[in-house]
Amino acid sequence: MPLINIVFLMLIFFMLAGTVRPADPVMLERPVADTAGRQSAGAVRIVMAGPELYIDSTSIEPAALTAALQTRWAAGRPGDIRAIEIHADRHLAFVRLAPVLAAIRAAQADSVRLVTQRAR
Repeated sequence: MPLINIVFLMLIFFMLAGTVRPADPVMLERPVADTAGRQSAGAVRIVMAGPELYIDSTSIEPAALTAALQTRWAAGRPGDIRAIEIHADRHLAFVRLAPVLAAIRAAQADSVRLVTQRAR
């Protein structure tokens, strides 16, 4: 088998087996950590930058966050893990993050993860 066939087979395998993270709806400078966390498959992505708040790529008001999460999880299968990934700008003040965490707690999430970037 020629080498080019093997290369194409490997390319197709990695395209099908790999996952591509959707782009953030706004530019973020993630917080720095000693080790960067891995993203969870199937987790709800909450993106925060400045006054803006998104679930995946949909803009949402902070007051509607709990209801939106509960509606999304009600549509899922029973027994699914209700995971959340928070993608927040590193310059975001905690006073902006606190109400979002309270809304996540009220929605009864199973796990919450803050996505960071690896320290250089």
